Amino acid sequence: MHRESAAIPNSDLLVCVVDDDPDMGPLIERWLSSAGYRARWLDSGPSALRFFESNLPDLVLIDLDLGETSGMDLLQRIRARDQAVGAVMLTASANVDHVVEAMRCGAFDYVVKPVDRHPLLAKVRCALDSLESARRSRRISAQPDEAWHGIAGRSDLIRKLRGLVDRLAQSDVSVLIGGETGTGKELVARAVHSAGRRAAGPFVPVNCGAIPRGLQDSELFGHERGSFTGALSRRMGRFEQAGGGTLFLDEVAELDLHTQAALLRALQERRFFRVGGDQEVQVDVRILAATHADLPSLVESGDFREDLYYRLAVFELEVPPLRARGEDVLLLARRFLAEAGGVGSVGSLSLAPETEQILLDWPWPGNVRELHNAMERAAVVATGEVLPAHLPTRIREAALGQAPTGRGLTPGQGPGQGLVLPRPRADGIRPLSERDRIIEALRSADGNVSQAMRELGIPRTSMYRKLKRYGLLDPAEDEPLD
Repeated sequence: MHRESAAIPNSDLLVCVVDDDPDMGPLIERWLSSAGYRARWLDSGPSALRFFESNLPDLVLIDLDLGETSGMDLLQRIRARDQAVGAVMLTASANVDHVVEAMRCGAFDYVVKPVDRHPLLAKVRCALDSLESARRSRRISAQPDEAWHGIAGRSDLIRKLRGLVDRLAQSDVSVLIGGETGTGKELVARAVHSAGRRAAGPFVPVNCGAIPRGLQDSELFGHERGSFTGALSRRMGRFEQAGGGTLFLDEVAELDLHTQAALLRALQERRFFRVGGDQEVQVDVRILAATHADLPSLVESGDFREDLYYRLAVFELEVPPLRARGEDVLLLARRFLAEAGGVGSVGSLSLAPETEQILLDWPWPGNVRELHNAMERAAVVATGEVLPAHLPTRIREAALGQAPTGRGLTPGQGPGQGLVLPRPRADGIRPLSERDRIIEALRSADGNVSQAMRELGIPRTSMYRKLKRYGLLDPAEDEPLD
């Protein structure tokens, strides 16, 4: 008896079972229907092929021993018609040769008869999840130039990053996002949020380095009225604001040890006390954190809790520096010019060939943020075509082989008289540590701390602590001079 009918609408997931057993086939169909799938039993290979002419299944369960048309032949014909259709094989015996051949032809898995309901449904769910993940990856790769959830680029590094972000978006694990300053760590965090199940909830970013250390607990967990001087009313903390969504802790290494302990408890228990409160607050929130600091080194030195590090870094995601992304530099430069809208210029802006080469050669110590600032500057002064003369001085001078002003500062010289800047390295290797990036930014800014802070995106209080930590501040000075 053939069980064919009109086409099933392509809504929900369609799972077909092809089996000539008049008892087993309808039974599996009922199991699938009760699990919420649109199910269809087909009792032969020819029946299945006719049905598939007007219906597109998501997954097919195929009996290897179909008689007239073998299950293996049916699998090959289905896969030849549409590679996106998944398959799970049903077999009366786990013959190794048959199983290997089925996998080689594209089957996701196999189930040995007699079939048990729950293991079968588990394999169906697993196969469908895997197929959906593969479809998402293909969609991401199909438009590599587009800003997928804000992440633009066509380099292999960015394609890989997009794939990881997409997979992480489907879970609720804590993610620690690393990378140099200016690479776009918050952009990646927003992508993890907006591509996942919490997208409808709030995304609450917190720059931990910008919070005075005495107020970190209050900022994260809130406070009760009268809990300290100036607490005139109850205040909701960032954890509560992020309820049902994502809390992004940027520069998490800047939290003091007391707040780290409170954060650890909040992560473990999903509850906390407001400052000055005696009633626990329970929240449902996902935690994403970011830092450009070397957290394992801070753990070793005792400046960061080891247990908190492992709690935050269930998965570690590294955002690549701009200099490693090849021609993504030009793609991003054009995008930033278009966003700037050609302020101060007439018509659209384009990059002159010699400007493109300079952009590709420059190592971008400030990463995407530095490129964005450079293109905003160019949009203000350029008229039609962006020439080398429209780029920042340090980039232009490097391209001309000149020593940029301020690169040779020694102690006691230059505008930052309270700074102690070592001489530039003479080995031609660009340093990548945080200390060296700060030194490079200060030299580029002629020792002007405020300008270096803006280029690096580091708040003033954090910058001052880093200058002291790395021995770049003259002990005789109370603070660096701008």
